Amino acid sequence: MQAGLARLGANMAELRSDITTVKMSLAAIKTDIAALGTDIAALTVRVDHMDQRLERIEKRLAMG
Repeated sequence: MQAGLARLGANMAELRSDITTVKMSLAAIKTDIAALGTDIAALTVRVDHMDQRLERIEKRLAMG
């Protein structure tokens, strides 16, 4: 009985450790996702500026 309780206690400690590791990994993933969102926003702005420049070039070519 004592050995069984000891194993159960060891398993519980291992599970707690595993859960902590999963939580830390999840936090890192959330940080990565936030960084990707920032990168996407920056790329969207750049594409918008390029689109505006292209429109101005096309207008100049149409005038010429």
